[in-house]
Amino acid sequence: QLLGDVEHALRRSRDRRRLPPARRTAADAVAAEIADPPELFERTIMQPIDQVDMTRIAALAFCLERPALRDVALMQWTGDLATGDAVFRAQTAFRGGESVPEDLARPMWGEGAQPDPARLRAGLELCRRVASLIAPERRPGALAACAWLAWASGRSTHAAFYADSALAIDGTHGLSEIMRTMLDAGRLPEWVFERPTSPAGTGSSRGSRVR
Repeated sequence: QLLGDVEHALRRSRDRRRLPPARRTAADAVAAEIADPPELFERTIMQPIDQVDMTRIAALAFCLERPALRDVALMQWTGDLATGDAVFRAQTAFRGGESVPEDLARPMWGEGAQPDPARLRAGLELCRRVASLIAPERRPGALAACAWLAWASGRSTHAAFYADSALAIDGTHGLSEIMRTMLDAGRLPEWVFERPTSPAGTGSSRGSRVR
């Protein structure tokens, strides 16, 4: 129910004004978290999982349902906040007809520098918690993110479980279908076969933001 209320709050629709005050307040709190997606993704991945409150869980669930924002989260968790900002700007430009720079898109396909395994694990734990706390019909986005993060960590069996769980709810879910195709082909990220190196994103200034 809260996610539906958030959608009304973001649209500032007539339905929003019909919400009871407590629901309207809760929806507005979630909408405020969504106002800066990269900041939300960084704040939550840096928090202990048991300290991520339901407002932020709902905000994450909302973002993970939307492919453009979900991809920002995944790419940010393979890199850092500066990466998330760059991908968010690129996604915004893409909606205006510009292409996404190749260097920002490559990690999505398992290409490029090895991500920090701790960030991948933290992202996976966070997405699993989101999936466990929202209504089943709204879980595919979070489950698909779990599939990708497990795959990025080289855990193909776990990735297949999450992708199949998402497809059991929505049989045409885009990222879940892509993950299933890559897994069926035996494809893993190229960094899984490399010796550990410094984490991706260390060449940028962590926490610095230029919009």
